[in-house]
Amino acid sequence: MNKILLLLLFSAVLNAQPHIDVVYPRAMPPDTIAYIDDVNENFIFGSVTPPNSVLRINGIKVELLENGSFLAFLPVDWENSYYELTATAVTSLSIDSANFYWQSNVIVRKDSSSIILPFTTRSIKGKAEQPDISFPTLVTLNGGVARTAPNGAYYLFPDKDTQVIATGWRDNYYRFRIAPQQSVWVASYYCSKFEAQSDILPPVIWEAQAEQKQGWDELKVPLGRKVLYRIYDETFPNKIIVDLFGVISHLDKISYSSDLRSVWDIVWSQPADEVVRLEINLMHSCWGYKVDWSEDGQFILSVKNPPEILWGIKGLHVAIDPGHGGDKDGAIGPTRLTEKEINLKIAGSVVELLDSKGVQVTQTRTDDSDIGLKKRIHLAENAGADLLISLHHNALADGTNPFGDFGTGTHYYHPFSRDFAISVQRELIQALMLHDEGVYYNNLALARPTAMPSILVESAYIMFPDHEMMMLSEDYPAKIAKAIYLGVKEFVTLRKKSL
Repeated sequence: MNKILLLLLFSAVLNAQPHIDVVYPRAMPPDTIAYIDDVNENFIFGSVTPPNSVLRINGIKVELLENGSFLAFLPVDWENSYYELTATAVTSLSIDSANFYWQSNVIVRKDSSSIILPFTTRSIKGKAEQPDISFPTLVTLNGGVARTAPNGAYYLFPDKDTQVIATGWRDNYYRFRIAPQQSVWVASYYCSKFEAQSDILPPVIWEAQAEQKQGWDELKVPLGRKVLYRIYDETFPNKIIVDLFGVISHLDKISYSSDLRSVWDIVWSQPADEVVRLEINLMHSCWGYKVDWSEDGQFILSVKNPPEILWGIKGLHVAIDPGHGGDKDGAIGPTRLTEKEINLKIAGSVVELLDSKGVQVTQTRTDDSDIGLKKRIHLAENAGADLLISLHHNALADGTNPFGDFGTGTHYYHPFSRDFAISVQRELIQALMLHDEGVYYNNLALARPTAMPSILVESAYIMFPDHEMMMLSEDYPAKIAKAIYLGVKEFVTLRKKSL
């Protein structure tokens, strides 16, 4: 019987061949080769089983965590264009030699596995062909984004069916002059209905009116048709600024209803020819705004009134957005924990805690479904949410050394959301005790909504082995939920003081 037991144990030792799983860089179907940026050094991460193996990548020893996960930052060998990973499992078995015929009391077995991971650089798109169009020409825009230059920074967001004169083209972008010394560029796929027309008469503003309507103060400006505009807010003092392009002011009258709760007054100016600026001074901190157009071409700016909060945060309405979902995994950890999974798990804890505090909660995604970015925003807006929080976990771009100061960061886009980001960031740092990256002004879709203060939270880096292990702990979702609740509570308390 003892001999049989020994043979079984010896067989287990012989079958201890390690398994290597590389998560990044990885080939994405249907590709059979991994693509990385043209960098001199890059990270590679994944896991090895059994976790007590010895891993070498291109001959360099790489440390494994207790669960077998690893992260390395190594020189990129462009001459050979592959990573060679070798894992060696060392297994020992102690035996009481008195009961067997073997003279040794330890069996040692070394098993190795190797894989070759080829890679190449990401492809560069060819130069676009110039369209057969004479300029200037009248163009109808399908929405989208107007940038400061071809593929430059976002500057304004044209509404669908806005007609503008294009004055040129470069690198698949059309140029539109919005002021005597200023142009914006719109990608060709947002442009349609090209008409041979060199000019378009500018609308004239004669009057404007502000009135209260179902929790919003509405500013109506009759223009007759849609125009390009840029809208932004300032916090010291609190105001919303609208620049209307291709417009002439003859603004002699502005009427205000007596029940306005947010708009104090409106001042207009002309910073350039055919540019009208409206400064909407507010009675308190901004809780959001949105733009619409009536069928007869009225520009309508709606400014949100402060929410009715009973005590604490009871009565508040918060939208919780678990990032990614469906076939969009988001970032992936060394042991293949996906960002979409942990985001959804945390969302459940956040919703449960906020609900227990009397908060109405809208969750944009409740299962593993793929919901578009615009739909997520529309869900929050249509539900009438007072705040929007998008839950995410971070990763790094190719070439970034992961062994730097990385931890927790919170992102906002509009100035009126910055204090919300600061409140939540402060509580997340207390809860997780990771490096404080601070808050970021960042052009992210779920940080850009204007109808409510909106932030995007990157609690930790799922690609870091120790961060992923933390995410897999039982108390992690509860820690995030409590931090978000406390951050919301602090933000609302500060906002109440400004009323």
